Amino acid sequence: MFAYGDDEEDDILSKMAAEQYGVSDDDQVLENNTNDKNTNDDKKEFVKHYVGDMEIWNSQTSVPFDWLNNTSILHKIIPSNIVAHELLRKKTLQLIRNNFNKTIEETTFENNTDKLNQAFEKWYFTAKSNETKSIDPLLTSEIDEVTEKELAKSLEETGMAPATATTISHQVSKFTLQTNSQYIRQMNHFGFNNNNHNNMLSSSSNNSINNNSNSSNTKHVSLKRGVNMGNDVIDESMILLKYRKSKQRITVQHYEKLKSLIQIHVKAFNVKFKNDIRQEKIELLDHDINDRIFCLLLRYNAINGTYTEGAGFQAAIPGACFDVLLKYLDCSMECFASPLNCRYSTFCSAFPDTDLMFGSIGNFFSDGFNPIEGSFEANPPFVDTLIQKMALKMNSLLSISKKKKKTLSFVVIIPEWDHTTG
Repeated sequence: MFAYGDDEEDDILSKMAAEQYGVSDDDQVLENNTNDKNTNDDKKEFVKHYVGDMEIWNSQTSVPFDWLNNTSILHKIIPSNIVAHELLRKKTLQLIRNNFNKTIEETTFENNTDKLNQAFEKWYFTAKSNETKSIDPLLTSEIDEVTEKELAKSLEETGMAPATATTISHQVSKFTLQTNSQYIRQMNHFGFNNNNHNNMLSSSSNNSINNNSNSSNTKHVSLKRGVNMGNDVIDESMILLKYRKSKQRITVQHYEKLKSLIQIHVKAFNVKFKNDIRQEKIELLDHDINDRIFCLLLRYNAINGTYTEGAGFQAAIPGACFDVLLKYLDCSMECFASPLNCRYSTFCSAFPDTDLMFGSIGNFFSDGFNPIEGSFEANPPFVDTLIQKMALKMNSLLSISKKKKKTLSFVVIIPEWDHTTG
């Protein structure tokens, strides 16, 4: 643990960055791990590449074969023909958010939009984190007393009277459980059951993903380059994705990143299993990719608030900082990211069902993520209960790594909250 003042920290990072960008081109592009050169074909030499803040991600790092070895991911990847299901999820969470906003407005409390949005998001992440059994990747089926108190505490921090905060927290929690129960009934009525997530490759042994038996009857997402910003001003840096009446916007730069991520992992999978007759070759058409990107945007806009609603409670570090971590600590994977903000092509994320095809290896808290060596960056959502849960898992992993005489480290970015358990 280092204790420096802000100016000293800036000086240290500046010196490290200056050293980093002062190296020769050869040193920048190639700095190979030559260990284990004689290992099997499942091992790849890792290539370091520094891109600073010029790019939104670092596309030059290798895809770890851990991602490929987890073949069960294919049965968890969201199928391209259930965009309507994701729309239903987003609509349900929007109803919950609207109820929260309406309940707040009905009080005499002075509105503080940013803090209230953060209170909602912290509360919802806490609810999902505390679930004993999850029935949906986005919507929660359990809200315990601890979670209710978390929301009441967040509301009090915005200036609300404790009694009012407790009442509102209980009302919002009750409405949430009722709304999610209705969602389950609608999901079953429309045939959006969990088995749909497992049918991605099972429609026919002779068909690839994009040619399944329902493909011809499926409406796909359309894409249009340029977004009308009003007064006939077209922003060519934006892309408009549309499914029926639902629209999602994304920058061209982020769209190309997501498209590259999905192509990188599809190609890696096909190479890995080209001689395995049990695995079909994955072939994705553009409309399949657009469907998946659309579902991804729906998911993250649902939890963050579409376009302007989400206040955000997870500060990102600059690309140059990631480069410093990569150079000095071999840190090339994030424990808390999304396909939209990930720095590298493989990462842990909150929503494996939408994210796996883009390189996610699953949730940091899942049983499937148990590294005993390596260096990882962890910038979790700033929710105390989640930070505490993260620390407990990290301590456990570090203990196991030490017993096995391996080298494991985590670089953790969290707020300086002295008064919290996390």
